[in-house]
Amino acid sequence: MSSPRISVVMAAYNAEATIGEALASLDAQTVRDFEVIVVDDGSTDGTGEVVKAFRPEGVEVRLLRQTNAGPSAARNHGIDAARGELIAFMDADDWSLPWRFEHQLWLVEAYPKAGAILCEIAMSEEQAAQEPPFSLDRTQELTLLDFAASDNLGGTGASITRTDAIRDVGGFDPRLWNGEDYELWTRVVAKHQVIRYVNPVLRVRHDPESLSSSFERALPQVTTLMYKVFGKDGVFKDHRDYARVLKAHQYDHLSWMAFREGRRATALRLLGTSVYNTVLG
Repeated sequence: MSSPRISVVMAAYNAEATIGEALASLDAQTVRDFEVIVVDDGSTDGTGEVVKAFRPEGVEVRLLRQTNAGPSAARNHGIDAARGELIAFMDADDWSLPWRFEHQLWLVEAYPKAGAILCEIAMSEEQAAQEPPFSLDRTQELTLLDFAASDNLGGTGASITRTDAIRDVGGFDPRLWNGEDYELWTRVVAKHQVIRYVNPVLRVRHDPESLSSSFERALPQVTTLMYKVFGKDGVFKDHRDYARVLKAHQYDHLSWMAFREGRRATALRLLGTSVYNTVLG
């Protein structure tokens, strides 16, 4: 069998209730030159059985299994196994919109040097139902400063990347379970062109118990992330002003999370740290 153009890498953990819909959204793609690699990250439910039952016409589906090690390690497992020149990441509880790969391949052709193309997420059912006109006017080239100022430039599940570019930077950091995509993109943009496309290609299922929504679980992850990107080998090591912008943004986000959970004293302290770095910046 010839190699597909795109390898879809999907990490899954106890996703029996949602992965069927996620896979069905791939079967509805207007472009079918892809393979599906599902990495079962130690599930204890019927995730694997749902994947085995998924048999789309003309599309190879591979199920890989590993001991539970987190989404970053699972995605790295999929990256190692990918046969396509491009990798499209997707979570097991999201839906790729039917035009996703068609639009993303147009973007790949328009930006042949791009290591990653980060696309928007549909924020409503109405937005997900209507295919937006494809337009290169909806793109922008991102810089390291853009990533310092924001971590909302495109999630993992809405991205398409060149396989060699992701392998070149070493894939995801397996220590990170939250913000792992953001940390990866900072390493990619330091070596490769990164493009943002502000039309939606994905619809997400919001989980109120997700890692990103809990202050207690997010704090150590943000600490690890900042320690890495500011370290001697970090992408911000030679950009002190960028680092201040990033610190201000991250502490501001943590402050909001703490305030939302009723930790007002902690929120004020973190907000003060954010302001301090903003003034220095």
